[in-house]
Amino acid sequence: MLTELHIRNFALIEEVSLNFGPGLTVLTGETGAGKSIIVDALLLALGGRGGSEQIREGASALLVEAVFDLSRAIPEEALDGQIPPTGLAACWRLLSDLDLLDADDPETVVLAREILASGRSRCRINGRLVPLRVLGQIGATLVEWLGQHEHQSLLQHEVQRALLDRFGGEELLAEARTVYRLYQELSRAAEELNRLQMAEAARERELDRLRYEMGEIDAAGLREGEDEELLREEKRLQHAARLLEAANRAYALIYEGGEGGREAAPASDALSLVGQAVSLLETASRLDGEVRPVLQLLQSVEEGLTEAASALRRYREGLSTDPERLELVTSRLDLIRRLGRKYGNGVAAILNYRREIEARIAELERSAARVEELGQQVARLQEALVQAAARLTALRQRAAARLSAELPAKLSKVALEQARFEVRLLPLEKAPSPAVGVPVGPYGAEQVEFRFSANPGISPEPLAKVASGGELSRVSLALKTILAAADATPVLVFDEVEAGVGGRTVLRLAEVLIELARHHQVLCITHAPIVAAQAQAQWVVEKVVSDGRTHVRVRQVEGEERLREIARMLGGDADAAVVREYARRLLGHQEASAATQ
Repeated sequence: MLTELHIRNFALIEEVSLNFGPGLTVLTGETGAGKSIIVDALLLALGGRGGSEQIREGASALLVEAVFDLSRAIPEEALDGQIPPTGLAACWRLLSDLDLLDADDPETVVLAREILASGRSRCRINGRLVPLRVLGQIGATLVEWLGQHEHQSLLQHEVQRALLDRFGGEELLAEARTVYRLYQELSRAAEELNRLQMAEAARERELDRLRYEMGEIDAAGLREGEDEELLREEKRLQHAARLLEAANRAYALIYEGGEGGREAAPASDALSLVGQAVSLLETASRLDGEVRPVLQLLQSVEEGLTEAASALRRYREGLSTDPERLELVTSRLDLIRRLGRKYGNGVAAILNYRREIEARIAELERSAARVEELGQQVARLQEALVQAAARLTALRQRAAARLSAELPAKLSKVALEQARFEVRLLPLEKAPSPAVGVPVGPYGAEQVEFRFSANPGISPEPLAKVASGGELSRVSLALKTILAAADATPVLVFDEVEAGVGGRTVLRLAEVLIELARHHQVLCITHAPIVAAQAQAQWVVEKVVSDGRTHVRVRQVEGEERLREIARMLGGDADAAVVREYARRLLGHQEASAATQ
């Protein structure tokens, strides 16, 4: 609900503030007094077109602020991601998604628009700068304008569909949510399947390559560290003769007596010489204990030489000068180097690459299985979507027939007794997305179209195509009345809805507005005293001249002031007793109606 509207330096307005309540509020005043300026200012705050030419003469900028109460704006459907909400729920979700809710007062939203003399525009929601587009999105969820084609959301097919669905009731809405959910699931599955299928040829080529590479690596029978061992063996085999000569000479120098022990060794080898020194010192140690440490050292040397001789003997026996073995080792190393040029330098890198391609092959093979799985899932979802869409179509057909039957009575109340109205369901000719594959969209298998004819004998055509401005305003009023409980837009603005009609029709229009105001907040510019007298609140717009300048002034009238304004609207002398009595009777009728509600 719109609770406040503050306007500064807009057109002929210097500064005004209006407070609004629920129900029907009317703006009245003399022709040309500036009533439309108020509506234009509200439109500006909601993201409408504006420019520096709207700034009051002499001012550097204009500002319009509109305050809305969102206390009813958090229904469950705002949190239900299965189908886009409308009205208050859509407003709340947008504010939440864009992080624009006021943490201290989440049930209030302030929309502000400032236009500078340079033409620049500043848009704010709850004090935060936002693009004009966002201001317009939020504004469209809160207010609907009736009476001007460019502001008629009712002309949009998606709005007509949403209204019909809400009119159809909870069963229809539940089926619509099911269709929306299935469509989203099908879209995601179909897009993934399409992506995988498009890559299938490349996937098969990659699988062939990877399998060949893994087979080549496996055929080599590599093991960790093998290349390092082979390099060492190759070097030994290449220098086997020199190594054997060195081992033999070293062994001879240490111990040339074979297995016979120290006594059999020539006196010139190192082990015999050390043994002789040990024998001498063993005798000396018995005479002088100070020699014992030296003896122990020589004994350690003797043991070490014995171990070294044994190790040299084993090393010598292990040396080979086998050319065939050298050729085999060299060939093996050549194979490892060739694989290394393709898959990584060294056995460790090659085996690591092998593990990587094994994981990639498994992934690609899972992808093939995923294609089959997705194909089955898409087929199941297509079938489920088509069935749900068929149920939704049947429910819409019943709702469309009921709406088409109930609306004529409402049209007669707005001076369209001869008008014809019908709701058409136009089947989708093709799938909205090639990936989905069936002629069903997120909102069903058809487009909803409201059709209208104002004259007998003329077939109804699309509402946007045939209705004049006045007719469209009254058709909208009739539709809004019959769909009042289903329509989620909280504020409706009518601009002279009574234009072109008179007599008892105006009274019926007033009754329709009152009925509509039970479900919405209704703002109406009117010249009809009968309409004005039915309102819960009345504001008078008037031009005044002060200090040689013209200003627009807005004031709420009550009691005697309102009686006088209604009398003025009736024409003639506002102070005449008969006029005032008629005005009093009109206001009394409004009070009586309010008391019975």
